Amino acid sequence: MDASEQARIAELHEYRLLDVPAGAELPALVRLAAAVAGVPTATLNLIDERRQHQLTTVGFVGGDSPRADSMCAVRFLEGRTVWTRDASLHPDYRDKPAAGTIRFYASVPLITPGGAVLGTLCVFDAVPRHLSREQVRLLEDAASVVVAVFERRRQSRVNAGLAAETERQRSEDQFRLTFDNSPLGLTLVSTEPDTFGRYLRANPAMTAITGYATAELTAMTFRDLQHPDDVGSTTAYTRQLISGERDTLTAERRYVHKDGHTIWVSVRVAVVRAADGQPRYFVNQVEDITARRTADAQLRRQAQLLDLAPAAIIVRDLDGTIRWWNNGAERLYGWPLPAAAGRRAQRLLCTTYRGSDAEAQLAALLRDGRWEGQVEQISATGAGITTLSRQVLHRTDHDDTAQVLEVNTDITAARTAEQALADSEQRFRALFTNSAAGQVITSLDGTIIDANPAYAAMIGCPHDQVAGRTDRDMLHPDDLAESRRRIADLFTGELDAYIHQGRLRHTGGHWVDIEATVTLIRDPAGRPSHVIAVVTDTTARRAAEHARDTAAAELAARNRDLESADRLKLDLMGIFGDRIGTPATTIRDHADLLIGHWPELDEHRRLLAVDTIARQARQLDDTVREVLTRFAGPSMIRAG
Repeated sequence: MDASEQARIAELHEYRLLDVPAGAELPALVRLAAAVAGVPTATLNLIDERRQHQLTTVGFVGGDSPRADSMCAVRFLEGRTVWTRDASLHPDYRDKPAAGTIRFYASVPLITPGGAVLGTLCVFDAVPRHLSREQVRLLEDAASVVVAVFERRRQSRVNAGLAAETERQRSEDQFRLTFDNSPLGLTLVSTEPDTFGRYLRANPAMTAITGYATAELTAMTFRDLQHPDDVGSTTAYTRQLISGERDTLTAERRYVHKDGHTIWVSVRVAVVRAADGQPRYFVNQVEDITARRTADAQLRRQAQLLDLAPAAIIVRDLDGTIRWWNNGAERLYGWPLPAAAGRRAQRLLCTTYRGSDAEAQLAALLRDGRWEGQVEQISATGAGITTLSRQVLHRTDHDDTAQVLEVNTDITAARTAEQALADSEQRFRALFTNSAAGQVITSLDGTIIDANPAYAAMIGCPHDQVAGRTDRDMLHPDDLAESRRRIADLFTGELDAYIHQGRLRHTGGHWVDIEATVTLIRDPAGRPSHVIAVVTDTTARRAAEHARDTAAAELAARNRDLESADRLKLDLMGIFGDRIGTPATTIRDHADLLIGHWPELDEHRRLLAVDTIARQARQLDDTVREVLTRFAGPSMIRAG
């Protein structure tokens, strides 16, 4: 093959026409050529060094055939139109295989602007025909249009290539500009087996991160730069990228800085592949996160400290959206952080502000930068919670975003106790004021702090003038020492309370008998604070008791007299029954004997009876005198 043929073949291949679809324009031109010649069959032939390739046909199904069998290949290199009325009779064509079926034959060379003949526009028929000059001219025009289409396609492809090259160059320039000026470290890393992991290129940011110059980095592999403990996992991950198991990889790794200290980096790795899918190189994006990890570690330590705080600590946006809270908040409200994060605190906790509302609270927070007050909230179990809330407004340095740091201390128990104390104080005050008994509160030195109306009325003093008086002003001097002694017993705890009976000075000058129940009140630390006495006016009771005692004494005297009379009666009855009754009976019997039997009695019996009567009479007289002496005394005896 001579040089000219080689040049022609090269130009044919440059047009990229062989074995590619013909498109819509070329078949139309072939149909036009057949119509111009008035034949049913036509073809567009391309001839290379070995074959004739029919790019498109009309009237038959085309294909490839050896160049040696091609009728068009005989004279197409002459660069002129040839035709014959009957190819079977023409000496140039009659020996070709197609001469048996082709009679009329005409071909127009397809000549490029550079003079290369690529093939022919061929028209033929199975019967002899004739071409006029006009038909020849029109066929040549059609061939020129075919070449123009070839040329336009080639030029479009060249232009597309130029555009692609321009775009590639622009992209390369843009990549280089981005690569060199990126604030992140960028490297290109080899995927070739012999140099796997070696840095092919590194930008200035990478040299700043690692401390190595670009020339030093391109002589190193990632194994030289990474901490030994990280190399194994990195190698495994890069193998997965090459195999296609992963598209990208993001990981935190440790680099050993040129001066020897360890730095933490975040590395994002992607593999760049060729058109056939084979890996060309890795692209690494490297960010120094040493400071961030240090800050994160500090934040974690601070968060751990915050988690140890018993108070509920909440970080939220101005609209109430919860961003974070500690374990104290989880314990207080019953919601874990994942359940609370992203929700509005006011809605989640049903927050209400004591003595204010949400709008006023937010306005005060924005105005002053801080707010403190009591809030009512509800836990996850529905239990009511009262907290002392301290809130501080915080604005970040890098933007104007504001967040609120909220520290809530549970004062539910204290609030309940305060309410109970207030209720108790209210009840005490009502009882104190309206009690019918006198009540007085004194300091430890005996000075009256407060007294109720009943006490003021008891001592005849206007209520507003009672406070300030002392126990020395009020108590009878004989009662003061005993009162102080008993209060000392209260101080020492020997007594919880005592009852004292004494006298109070009335403003009218007389003394009022009273009975007081005295109690010592202590503060939360157990120290004596003040004294409370409940005082009852016992004047009327004392008078009643005195009258009762007098009547009882008189009754007792009368009872004693009656008892004496009863005893006298019994004694008299004993005396009369024994010492008087017996002699009297004896005297009566002997008198009856003398009177009734006098004549019958002898002198001796008469004298004996008279003697017995006289003796019993003397005994009776002695008894009467004894009785008179015991019960009436000597005067009655003498009178008798």
